[in-house]
Amino acid sequence: MNLRFNHVGGTRDVGRAFARLKAFTDALGAAGVTQLEYQAMLLMKTRPGEQITVGDLARQLKLSRSFSSRLADRLVDNAFALRCRRSSETIVQLSARGGEILAGLAARHLEEMHAAEQILTCAAAAPYEG
Repeated sequence: MNLRFNHVGGTRDVGRAFARLKAFTDALGAAGVTQLEYQAMLLMKTRPGEQITVGDLARQLKLSRSFSSRLADRLVDNAFALRCRRSSETIVQLSARGGEILAGLAARHLEEMHAAEQILTCAAAAPYEG
């Protein structure tokens, strides 16, 4: 197969799109937030009262109950969430600090996803010469 210019350009563009998404991963690290903590905070934000049970957190993120409990512990330890009990369920609720951090990260995440989408859309629109 002969590599034509648009093949090389398309591959380069996909690499640029991935670099944009990696920039968001770097922003998470700079904020002291893991990917999983970010996903958990997003889940809390979408729930009534910005809270979720540890069991629902486990189900939504496809985690074991014990791992979900440890994730809740980390969220609380980092002041991203508050913990309370309702009957026999442990509840984690997005804290004010968690909400502030999430707002900044989510804005950055959307910005990077839109940039990656534009790059990939342009790459896909380039004529293919097979």
